[in-house]
Amino acid sequence: MNYFILNFILILLFSGCSHRNAFSQFEMQKKKELSVSYLQSYKLMQDDKVKGIMSVIYLNNAFRKEFQNYETFYVSIYLKDSSLDIKNDFYLDDEEAISVEKLPNNNKFKNLIISENSWNSFYLVKFKKSLSKKIKLVLKTPSFSSKPFIYDKDLLDL
Repeated sequence: MNYFILNFILILLFSGCSHRNAFSQFEMQKKKELSVSYLQSYKLMQDDKVKGIMSVIYLNNAFRKEFQNYETFYVSIYLKDSSLDIKNDFYLDDEEAISVEKLPNNNKFKNLIISENSWNSFYLVKFKKSLSKKIKLVLKTPSFSSKPFIYDKDLLDL
C-alpha cells in the first residue's frame, strides 16, 4: 500500500510540473499542414545508382485560391552532380510543362519543404489544366528519370 501511495505522489508531482506535452511541438500553420499532406519525395535513379532526390508539392490542392488556372507544382531537387541542368524536362501525363521557373533559394515556398540547405534547386512548374482525376508528374532527362509523382485532384476542381 505504501508503494502505491509513493508512486501516486511521484506521478502527481512530475505531471504537475509539466505545462506542455510533446504534441505542442508539432503545431503548424494551416498552409504548412496542407503542403505537408501533398508532399512526395523520391530518389532520382540511373542504372541502380542514386543521382539525387526530388520533392514535389501539388500546389493546386494545397492552395486552391492561389493556383486555379494551371496545374502548378513546387519542386525541390538535390543532384549529386551539380553540373546537370534541369530545363523543360517535366511532364504531366506525358504533356510537356508550359513553364519551368527556377526559383532563388530564398523563395516564398521554401518553408513548405523542410530543407535547411543551400544546395537544392527549386522550381515552379506549370502545366495546362487537366481534366483527369489523377495526374502523374515525371522528370525525364537524358541522364535519369524519376518515379511518377501521382496526385489525386480534389473533386472540387473538376
